[in-house]
Formats: sequence, structure tokens, C-alpha cells
Amino acid sequence: MKIELKILESTWGHFTRSSSTAPTVKFLSKMFHPNVYANGELCLDILQNRWSPTYDVAAILTSVQSLLHDPNPNSPANAEAANLYRDNMKDYIKKVRATVEASWIDEGTIPGTANASSTTS
Repeated sequence: MKIELKILESTWGHFTRSSSTAPTVKFLSKMFHPNVYANGELCLDILQNRWSPTYDVAAILTSVQSLLHDPNPNSPANAEAANLYRDNMKDYIKKVRATVEASWIDEGTIPGTANASSTTS
């Protein structure tokens, strides 16, 4: 899985007080998740309406990790994923697994192969 974090104004992982623009976090790999838009961008409140320059990179990455582990189907960026997550966990897990496996093939990073350990991104 590939992810991109773009930071416009930062000093050693901390944002300047005048930083009114939140960084962008975007999955470059295709994701099937209730809170990830089709273009890979996240529906994450601290990157949108709750942005504050008091956050640091660690807080953003922790929030991303938390959202991936515990989706919020009540604020969906992907309605299909949110509905499956709420109503049919078995099919949701199947779809997530299929999407991840397809991204391994697309990116040439199939786990357990020689090329998987040599990929850096």
C-alpha cells in the first residue's frame, strides 16, 4: 500500500503557527474503505474542518492509522464500503482483501516474492 503525505509549511514535523492549510494525505494505492474517496483522499476531520497547526506529523499519521483500523461509516467517502462495513462484514472483508491483492499485482509488490522487499515508496 502506498500513501502520500504532502506538507506545505513545517519545521521538523511541526507546523508553523500561521499554517492555515492542512497537509494532504492521499493513498496512491487503490483503497476500499468507508473513509477513503475514489481519488485516494481521506475523509478525516483533522485534515478538514478541525485542522489546527498545533497538530504535528505524528498526530496526523496516528489519526490515519486509527481511521484505517476503526472506520467511521457514519461519515462515508465511499458509500458502498460504508454500507458493507455496517451491514455485511464478511463481504466487506472480501472486498478489502481483493482490492489489496489487486494493488500488490498493479504495483509489483506481491508479499513473499523477491520484488516485495526491494520496493521503496
